[in-house]
Order: sequence, then structure tokens, then C-alpha cells
Amino acid sequence: STNGINGSANTTPTPGILTTTTPTAPINAAAMLYSPYLNLNPYLMNMNMMGMGMNQFMEPPTDISSGINQMQAPPVWQNERDLPEGPYYVLKVSCVATGTESDDRSVGHIALIDWNLKTKANVFVKPEKEIKSYIEPLTSLNKELLDKYGYELEAAINIIKSELPTNAVIIGQNIIMDLNWLGLKQGEDFRQYIDLRDLWRSWSEYYKSYTHYSLSHQAKCILGYPNADQQKHSASYDGITTMKLFQYYLWCRYYNMQGFYNKVQVLQNTQIEPSFAKKHPIYEGVQMQQKRYKGVPYITNTNVASAKSKRLDIVNPNDNDTQTNNNDDNNKNDDENNNNTKTKPAKVNLLTHQNDAAKAE
Repeated sequence: STNGINGSANTTPTPGILTTTTPTAPINAAAMLYSPYLNLNPYLMNMNMMGMGMNQFMEPPTDISSGINQMQAPPVWQNERDLPEGPYYVLKVSCVATGTESDDRSVGHIALIDWNLKTKANVFVKPEKEIKSYIEPLTSLNKELLDKYGYELEAAINIIKSELPTNAVIIGQNIIMDLNWLGLKQGEDFRQYIDLRDLWRSWSEYYKSYTHYSLSHQAKCILGYPNADQQKHSASYDGITTMKLFQYYLWCRYYNMQGFYNKVQVLQNTQIEPSFAKKHPIYEGVQMQQKRYKGVPYITNTNVASAKSKRLDIVNPNDNDTQTNNNDDNNKNDDENNNNTKTKPAKVNLLTHQNDAAKAE
């Protein structure tokens, strides 16, 4: 099949029947699993390999996007949430400080990444308020960058909307925060959303709750980035990392759930570096850690007795969220239903802006 977004081929292996024909040459089991063209049942293949103790060592190919059809719903797996079909997009917002308190933040950078790891929009925003700190280690932003390339927030949001299909499934780390910053509405600007935290998490028997992990810790443990917790951040770089983590999870759903469970164990057992906010409670005169924020990993409260029977639903970001640290104060009520009347903003010619801004970043 062909992905209508960029015209690239995204073919999912069609389950077939395992044959017993003796091959004329040795078969590379890993290549067999990755090939979207062989008439093999990947689920039966994985079961056989698990029996041989091989499956747990399987790693995904470099280009996951070409081996999974994003327009097809991923396989259902016990104890894992059902996921919708794409098209999948990652949305990432970085904020600068416009005051000294932990809540004094304004949007400074917005990135939109598609399934093929292409940056669809990379938009800088110059806030109306005076900037107290660019928090450069977390944003890679500075005065020169925003003065030269910064848009007004409304214009920046329109650019994002012009690149985002209304049937998109938005992926992000604590994605509700990003949606609220931009005022994007489910059913109008996008179809559904998935929080990456709810995919790469672990169950704490002691707290009877899920433990969530920072994006840096996930990148370190899952993608094998040894210095992920020491790297500078930006909306575009973190957005690409987020899509890679989401694709890795999807690959596990198709081919290697034992590998997924192994990675969750790595998340649990790997020492967690203190967050930037813990290392720098005050940075350039700005309070970095909210009182209600517990740092990462942090615990999400649930009302279920056992996580093993818990299946998360895809919820509307305009509804109240029951999980902690999702910034409920910023949730907006959606009282209008203009899905059939509101048109998407006109496309903006981003070629010059994207190229210049990317080089500057």
C-alpha cells in the first residue's frame, strides 16, 4: 500500500502460512521478520522464536516506518491499550520563561514531525511578554533566533494547523500540555492523540500505580542513546526522538512483545539521572519546578486494583484528565461543534523559513 501523506511505500507483512519447504541457503531470521514481502506469519514466527529463546534479542530495523503501515490499526495485545490507525504526527512545544514563577511560561518553539521522521513544521514564536529566560539547555532557544525567525503565536498555530491533517493521530510526551498550549481541539484540528508516557511505563506494586519516565530516560534505555540525559533539547530534536520511540513500540506490537517487556525492565533497572529542574531549582532567576510536579519518574494515580486489567481509553483533551501532572488548569472547554463548517487555514509557504530556521537552530 502507499502512504497518502508523502507517497512513500509503507507495507505491512500479510499474515500467511508457514511452509516447511527446505531453503536452498541459510535463512537470516531477523531479515525474515523485517521483510514486508515474504509470505510469513510474523506472529507464528515470533512464537517459534520465543520457544528457541531468540525473540528477546531481536531489534527493529533502522527504518521502521517502511515496514509498518501507519494507516492500519496495530495488532491487539493483552494488557496493552488498543491503538488507532494513523496518520501519526508528533507535536512538540518548547516554552521560554516570561516571569520568575514556575508557571510563567510562553510558547517559543513548535515542531511537527510526520511518520517518516520528516519535519513538517519547525516554527519559532516570539512571545508578547518580555522573556526572562530562554532556558536554553531545555529549548536551544536564544534572543537572536526568536528575534529573527519568531512568529506571533496565532500565526505560528495557523502554520501548524495548515500542515496537520484533521484525521491525524497526535503523539507526544505529556501531549495534553502541548495541545493546550496551542488550543488544538480533538475532532476539529485532529482525530485522536496518544501520550507516549502511557506506552513506555512500568507498574509499581508498591504504589499500585504506573511509573512514567522522562523522554531522555526512554531514549537512553530504549533507543540506546548513552548520553541522552546530558544532551541539549529542542522541540524539533525531541519531536524526532518521540516518533522513534513510538515507532519502536509499534514494531514491538507487530513483531516482538517480549522485547518490549525487556525494554520496560531496562527502564526500571537503569539509574535515573536527576532532572534539569532538580539539578537547577532556580535557573537564571526562574523557578524551574512546580510544587505539584514530582519529577521523573513520577507516579500516575489510578483507581483500579490491578494494572494488568487496566486498558487506557483515548480521551478528549478538553475533558478533565484523571492523571497527575497533566496541567488540568489549562484545559479548555469545547462548547462549539463546528466540525462541518470550519475550514482549515490556508497552506503557508514555509520553504524559505524552514531552511533558514533549521540552519540557525
